[in-house]
Amino acid sequence: AMTPCRLGLIYRSEGLQRFVARIGLQATRRLFLTGEPIDAAEALRLGVVDAVHPEPLALARSWAEAMALNAPFAVAGVRAALAAIERDPTLRDPAVRQRLHRQRVAAFASADLRRGLAAAHTRTKPRFEGD
Repeated sequence: AMTPCRLGLIYRSEGLQRFVARIGLQATRRLFLTGEPIDAAEALRLGVVDAVHPEPLALARSWAEAMALNAPFAVAGVRAALAAIERDPTLRDPAVRQRLHRQRVAAFASADLRRGLAAAHTRTKPRFEGD
């Protein structure tokens, strides 16, 4: 349940923008203005959650373990890009675009990229070191 109105609060506009972008204006309006709870199946259908699992901590742990196997610099770069897109889906700010581009170019020069490509070539698991 999204209960800010029930508490007398106004939810942050940026947060509402994220909800609208993810689940649409009508669903966001319903969730925030009614404050009524929704079940897991409805949350999944709307896209409020990515998955419903009987053991949520086990699922989160498995996702974290899978992410930890990836190249740290690449993960950080993708996270930065996604955060920038979340703030501005059109990436209008040239400084932001330039920063993201510099991160991508740096990844091409990384030792981790060479490790990843070599592992893919030999069909082994890479051991990334974050450089």
